[in-house]
Amino acid sequence: NAAFIGIFAAWMGGPGWEKADDWAALLAAAVIGYSAFRIISSAANDISDASPDPAMEKAVRRIAEAVEGVLGTHRCWICRSGLDYFVELDIVVDGGISVQAGHELAHQVNSEIRSEMPMIARVMVHVEPEEAYGRHAMPWEIAEQEEG
Repeated sequence: NAAFIGIFAAWMGGPGWEKADDWAALLAAAVIGYSAFRIISSAANDISDASPDPAMEKAVRRIAEAVEGVLGTHRCWICRSGLDYFVELDIVVDGGISVQAGHELAHQVNSEIRSEMPMIARVMVHVEPEEAYGRHAMPWEIAEQEEG
């Protein structure tokens, strides 16, 4: 549309309007450049395994923590591949429950997350006893604990 307007203005405007086509071409080039930037940055985020919107992590944690027997969540990693998301989640449970009960809780958390968030293709749930919470902290978690 910008090119058409520029050509029309140059043609109908007569002398002094010759540059209208050039300005319209610059406007069209800017729109194309902006669109290309948006497409490339979106693709770059997918390729670089960038984290999705923090609201998605909050939703995953909220769903998991609503399951009876889950005392909380610890680590939550979400990545995207194509149109699908993949989740790795630590749930905190009472350390006195059986391995079978922990296993069933993990399956229940998995099912709840996938049923409420169909864009998530896979959920890997790790069961962590409350008594061991923080014992196997990641280096950045240790640094955060020391700072806080």
